[in-house]
Amino acid sequence: MCSLLELTALAHKCYVCTNTPGFPTAKQCNSEDVESVACNPLLDKCMTVTGTITIASGESTNFQVKNCSNAILCNPDSPFASK
Repeated sequence: MCSLLELTALAHKCYVCTNTPGFPTAKQCNSEDVESVACNPLLDKCMTVTGTITIASGESTNFQVKNCSNAILCNPDSPFASK
């Protein structure tokens, strides 16, 4: 039990938010209310994904998602990284 508490205490923090349409209860990334959370010890990096999506009406909108992640997902050669 002590080792788990130590790992939690050493966990780094990341902002967790999205301004992606369809997630009205999520913290908005462009808000002053964005909070940082302690990441799971297996999640060793903070990730920010930005892009543009086309919504059902045919309009394009920009989005951003921030959360905890793992370094292997950031490596472009990783089989787990999105291409």
